[in-house]
Amino acid sequence: DESESAKSVIAELDGTRKKIYGGPHIRWEYYSFKDRFHAIKTELAVCIRLPHRIIWVSTGYKGVVSDIRIARDGFTDFLGPGQVAMTDLG
Repeated sequence: DESESAKSVIAELDGTRKKIYGGPHIRWEYYSFKDRFHAIKTELAVCIRLPHRIIWVSTGYKGVVSDIRIARDGFTDFLGPGQVAMTDLG
């Protein structure tokens, strides 16, 4: 039997960084301090209920932008009242 809090979780949200090369002229905003390289970030959300499917994708963010900011810029508008997504801490 699912608890009420478990019923409100609809997705798992996570991101990745794609290393980019641009020489010494690349802007600092692309630097991922977590990974210590310049990057473009992609975030996606996968539905945790059947049928499992990708329900949201965002790409093109600079490496310095945090995952939570990316989610707040787009994914949180996708959630309905009382719905939440799970994510990792880093």
